[in-house]
Amino acid sequence: MKKIAILSITFMLFANSCALTSFYKTKSSAPSFYVTFFVANGINQYFIKPIEFKSSKDILKIDFTFRDTCKYETFIIVNYSIFSKDLIKNVDSAYFLINGKKIYFKESEKLFIESKKQYQIRQSNKITYKELLDVFSNRSEIYIFTSGKVLKFVPSNKTEKIRAKAQKIIFENIELNRKN
Repeated sequence: MKKIAILSITFMLFANSCALTSFYKTKSSAPSFYVTFFVANGINQYFIKPIEFKSSKDILKIDFTFRDTCKYETFIIVNYSIFSKDLIKNVDSAYFLINGKKIYFKESEKLFIESKKQYQIRQSNKITYKELLDVFSNRSEIYIFTSGKVLKFVPSNKTEKIRAKAQKIIFENIELNRKN
């Protein structure tokens, strides 16, 4: 009797874990460039996975975290990593350049520097939600100022495709549902 109870419980746990696993799988047709999280009733948080910008010899990967209830002037989190063969100890300033307009990163903070095959410097910054809309509405370049040098990063082809998809899938829907 005890063996039957143990086997029954084991089977129920196994069946339940299989059911939950299939429940949490994402659809293969779901876009893979972002993740959305339920925060509370009517509030979702978005994470746009790292997208790539390139300079002549370095790579910059940038990601964005924000909520769909942001007001236009609300700051959102922008994190980026620069991968370089040269050590970059500090970033003095940085901005997006969009159609001649500069959008400066604010409240910049160095998170870490790491050395593996190449150096990685990780920075956390903020821009407003309105500025984020500008970034995803137009092609942008990123300029990084470090120790008297200027690094210019341009979007990869894949980044440009993601930008267009994000504009259509994320931002247009958020704006349609905006209450203010």
